[in-house]
This record gives sequence, structure tokens and C-alpha cells, in this order.
Amino acid sequence: MNSNKLSISKADFLAKISIDYKECLETKYWLSLLKDSEELRIDEYEKLFEKAD
Repeated sequence: MNSNKLSISKADFLAKISIDYKECLETKYWLSLLKDSEELRIDEYEKLFEKAD
């Protein structure tokens, strides 16, 4: 495998990290909604919320 294909620019890396961060925030939002609607138990919520970090 060519190492040139694996390298990305700093700007590309930061853009991807930014997208990942936003997806984590969205996941936490949906988990909170599920918890508040009692569709998700507190213990399940806490475990999943921690993994979303």
C-alpha cells in the first residue's frame, strides 16, 4: 500500500474530526431524548452516553 494514499492534509484531518465531534453531540442528544421519554433505562443511558465521548 502506498503511504501517500494514507496521508491527509491537516485541514482534511481537522474537518473529519469536526464531523465526528458533531456526530457525538447528536448521539448524546438522541440518547437524552430516549432517556427522557423513558424508552431507555438510566443504566443503559449512562453506559451509552459514556461511550459517546
